[in-house]
Amino acid sequence: MLEKVEYIKLLPNVNTSKTVFLDIETSGLSKQSDLIVIVGLLSDNMYTSLILENIEDEKKILIRLLELLQPFETICTYSNFDLNFIIAKLTQYNLDIPNYKHLDLKKLSILKKIYNKPTRIQLEDLVKFERKMTISGRALAKIIKNYIKTNSSDMLEVILSHNKEDLFSCLYLYKLSSLKNLTPISFQKVENNLIVFYNAIDINNFKINNISFIIEETLTVYIPIIYVTKKRFLTPHTDYFYIKSQNQIVHKSIAQMLPTSARQKLKKETCFIEETDFFLDIANQPKFSDKLTLSEFHKLILELIV
Repeated sequence: MLEKVEYIKLLPNVNTSKTVFLDIETSGLSKQSDLIVIVGLLSDNMYTSLILENIEDEKKILIRLLELLQPFETICTYSNFDLNFIIAKLTQYNLDIPNYKHLDLKKLSILKKIYNKPTRIQLEDLVKFERKMTISGRALAKIIKNYIKTNSSDMLEVILSHNKEDLFSCLYLYKLSSLKNLTPISFQKVENNLIVFYNAIDINNFKINNISFIIEETLTVYIPIIYVTKKRFLTPHTDYFYIKSQNQIVHKSIAQMLPTSARQKLKKETCFIEETDFFLDIANQPKFSDKLTLSEFHKLILELIV
């Protein structure tokens, strides 16, 4: 087994404390018959690679990996393939399976809200990550198989470069998870929009439903204010009655003063009143009011992105 350590600069203003980014390269997809060829770890301004030099090295790689993971609390990957493969191999060699938090960047809830079925290229574009090398999965698989046969240093460098880029891709995507830690600066109402300002984050503009996130000197969130008629359902519906003579729904405390023939029971779907007013076009469309605070607007935005 070969272990390489390379000191590199990580992204400024991205807190990765107690988090390690992990990516593996394998000889195929079968957890039973294929091998882990490279394990790459990115953390603390350091890229560490554990490299298979012969078939007997796989267990050594796993033992060393367990040692390297000890200082961390969270393992961050793109998809769950890497950890599932490692766990299967630990089981195969009767090694202990450690208990870590796992952050699967592919499953960040915000991504499902921005895209329908996003590709990794789309996600990398969102977080401003540009790859220096482009290689298809099929071509990489051939190179890995040839490396196992030949131990070619040139092929190894290609595999390591790809592994490192995958890890940096994860680091850039990790910026999206930091959105939950945003602190609002101020807000204002301009025409038909509520605008909330945050410190800038280094990603591209995006949109969730009708909410625009524009990144310039600040992160500016635009929430449309709409004037609509909405149904407000009254619960429990058994507490309300319809008074036909007045075309009105009233509480039972009032309805009981009227004769039984003058009041009608309501069903859940008919127990509502209509309100025409200004609402925020976000989440459950809360009523807009000048009395709402910055923290209340921020809470609505957090519920949208987290």
